[in-house]
Amino acid sequence: MRDIKFRAWDEKKKEWLDFSAEFRRAISFDGKVYSGLYDCCLDNVVIQQFTELKDVKGTEIYEGDIVKLKKPSGKIVVDEVVFGDMTMGLNTGFGAKSGEYGYEGEDFVYLDKSEIIGNIFENPELLEK
Repeated sequence: MRDIKFRAWDEKKKEWLDFSAEFRRAISFDGKVYSGLYDCCLDNVVIQQFTELKDVKGTEIYEGDIVKLKKPSGKIVVDEVVFGDMTMGLNTGFGAKSGEYGYEGEDFVYLDKSEIIGNIFENPELLEK
């Protein structure tokens, strides 16, 4: 069975939201985050999904993580993990944002051989070229 997990970044407070039971937060089908404490919808929250993969150090990989990975060509790249869009009628799944072969998602097979070095919210400078 698939392990479905999410994490959420609060763009206003610039911090990860705590989804522990004491905060009673939930993600609805429309992608909004609700807080049971205040019975309201939290604005400016970015949801990221768990890829079901772990990096070489055993850390769970989520959308928005920045990874360093070695391509089959031997080239070392730093890239953002994204959920691929439809390419040639196929959902490409999770992968590196800028695919080496011209389409997003083909790098998903290498994510478990990568190393998480940051994320797009706390370390955006890692993606600067």
